[in-house]
Amino acid sequence: MVLRFLLEKEVKQLFRNPVMKGVLIFYTVMVLFFFPWTINQELKELNVTIVNTDQGQYARQLIGKIQGTPTIKIQNSYPNYTSALEDIESQRSLAIIVLPEDFSRNLERDRAVEVQVLINSVNGSQAGLAQSYITRLIQEYSSELRISNPQNIEIKPVYKYNSTLDYQFFMLPGLLVIMITMYSSIFPAMSIVTEKELGTLQQINVTPVKRSTFILSKIIPFWLIAMLAVSISVPIVYWVYGLVFQGNFLLYLFATLLFSVGLSFMGVILSNLSETIQQTMFLTLFFILIFFLVSGLFTPVNAMPLWGQAIAYANPLTYFIRINRMMYLRGAGFMEIYPDLIALVVFIVLFSTTAVLTHNKRKD
Repeated sequence: MVLRFLLEKEVKQLFRNPVMKGVLIFYTVMVLFFFPWTINQELKELNVTIVNTDQGQYARQLIGKIQGTPTIKIQNSYPNYTSALEDIESQRSLAIIVLPEDFSRNLERDRAVEVQVLINSVNGSQAGLAQSYITRLIQEYSSELRISNPQNIEIKPVYKYNSTLDYQFFMLPGLLVIMITMYSSIFPAMSIVTEKELGTLQQINVTPVKRSTFILSKIIPFWLIAMLAVSISVPIVYWVYGLVFQGNFLLYLFATLLFSVGLSFMGVILSNLSETIQQTMFLTLFFILIFFLVSGLFTPVNAMPLWGQAIAYANPLTYFIRINRMMYLRGAGFMEIYPDLIALVVFIVLFSTTAVLTHNKRKD
């Protein structure tokens, strides 16, 4: 009965707060319609410079193939390497393709040919993509030259789970985790600290309300908001981006609830350690940023050093991001994700116990 009245109070306060409502709506719009287009490691346009000292037909054919590739744009063509290097240094081009003067002659005589590719690797991710694009293009050209050879073997890769290799499909499940994290951690923490600043928390603390009941009343509304946000986001992602959810939606909601419960208790812990909203924001953003960077959101966990992997596996976001991508892209079932669900339950027990123990009614 007490919990019901407290929940009613929290819901009314939430809907009466225009700032909170605005932030919730604004952040949802940003995650669904802005972040997928900006947080993208795809290389939409690769600017290259050609160094060509060969006027033979095979060199012209390769340059024509490069020009006909939508993702590659020839910025300049020079007869010497020094001029081409200036394009790299001025960042007009990301790569230089050097065709030797005996390129066509060696191909006519069926000899081995070397094509030099120089790539600006200041941005390692872009450099890796540029190398992949150029290497694949040259290999395709080589296959076309040998198409009449009966021993020629053509490899046709088939990509499962993301057949278009669209980076948005990889990032969208992770971005939903960011949205749920913000709703489940920062907002509950701010709600409790606001009570401290207004002095209403002191009035509640002199009542017989239990610590666990008070904490639940502050965080349950945000569980519901997280569930509602997911329920709305899944059809929006399909309508806007064409990404179809492959798994069991009820199982996904259950996993979302576990994650939201754990993160909300973490927000309560941080609010218990803070006296002002500024302190709460600093603490939550400090931990959330670490969680985002060491969670597998942008880079695979198994590519991290051992100490980084240890931090990642002590991070609840790591498990939920893995659940999101497995269910969204692969249609994983309960037996595939149950280890990650167990990990989320462990975080709930750990965070909830700490939240109740650190909530000191006398101090407040």
